[in-house]
Amino acid sequence: MDISAILEDIREHWHVYATMPFIAALIGYITKRVAIEMMFRPLEFVGIKPFLGWQGVIPANSRRMATTAVDLLTKNLVDPQEIFSRLDPEEVVKELEEPLLKAVEDVTREVMEQYQPRLWELLPTRAQRMLVDQVRAQAPKVVARLMREVSTNIDEVLDVNEMLINAMVRDKSLTCRLIKEVATPELRFIARSGIWFGFVIGLIQFVAWALTKQPLIMPIFGFV
Repeated sequence: MDISAILEDIREHWHVYATMPFIAALIGYITKRVAIEMMFRPLEFVGIKPFLGWQGVIPANSRRMATTAVDLLTKNLVDPQEIFSRLDPEEVVKELEEPLLKAVEDVTREVMEQYQPRLWELLPTRAQRMLVDQVRAQAPKVVARLMREVSTNIDEVLDVNEMLINAMVRDKSLTCRLIKEVATPELRFIARSGIWFGFVIGLIQFVAWALTKQPLIMPIFGFV
């Protein structure tokens, strides 16, 4: 091994050698960024199923991801019953009053037409209106009472975990956004680590090429 010949070659082709660690660092960063994006995109499978194409790792496993996230949330961070008990039934009824009263009117008419169609048809319009108004008047009180009862027995009334999981599975973008926002520092670290790992590999490639001049050096380090 002629050291002087190696040094002379480096001096003569210094620009080629200088680019090796920087190109390797750039490739390291780009491949990490692509890998991170492939975790989240696309939301639906693109290509020809089952193998010729891609779906983001998280959207493809949205139920498993959502189940893990919801379990961690409800078991370690948030008590659904405590959150629900903080809701003021009167305030909830106030916020829902307009759509609630409209829904009550529609439901009353549908129930009467389905179960007592003859009676409903025989009632004069004024009587129908009075019946609907009476139900509307009672609806806020019923909802407020229901809210109070639910706040103390939410587990018996609602399967909060399943409700949250289904919501996240339906909206895959929500699952991706949740995980991406929680893991932003880690994902940023992974992407930046590609620069430093790539740069170090590029320096090793620099030395390997200078010593061997073997064409296989390029594809081998590209793989690494």
